Amino acid sequence: MTWARGSWVPSAWDPTAWEGWDVGVLGAYAAEHASALADLRAAGMPVTFSRRVPGVHAPATDTWTGPTATTITGAGIQKKGDPQRYLALGLVRASAVTLFAAPTDYGLRAYTSDFVVPGDTIEHNGVTLTVRDVDPNPAPDGIVIAATIVASV
Repeated sequence: MTWARGSWVPSAWDPTAWEGWDVGVLGAYAAEHASALADLRAAGMPVTFSRRVPGVHAPATDTWTGPTATTITGAGIQKKGDPQRYLALGLVRASAVTLFAAPTDYGLRAYTSDFVVPGDTIEHNGVTLTVRDVDPNPAPDGIVIAATIVASV
């Protein structure tokens, strides 16, 4: 039996109803991600978000692991910020920036440390900014295509 995407949702309690049903394959939106990334590369700038995590203490051995550094690259464009969002975050409009960015790599899960999270940093116009808010939208299957990111000093 074939179904058009979104035309019928099988019952969750009937495990046989899901047989042959595509329930979100990783890569389902890879073409949309590639298109968004290409557009942002053409119109915007390269972006690199950085995260430094201090070492972790192992109480059993009383040792520390070394710190780790993570970078997430992509392309982005600065856009007009939402004053209401800045207010909700406790930010001053003059020292905050809103970016719309797509990661270079497809497959990064939204709302996880796979992607950009609050506390990460970015160099923007010669100033180091700290990410305050991340809205990974669109991410229709939970994998980031692009995101709106608010950062400030």
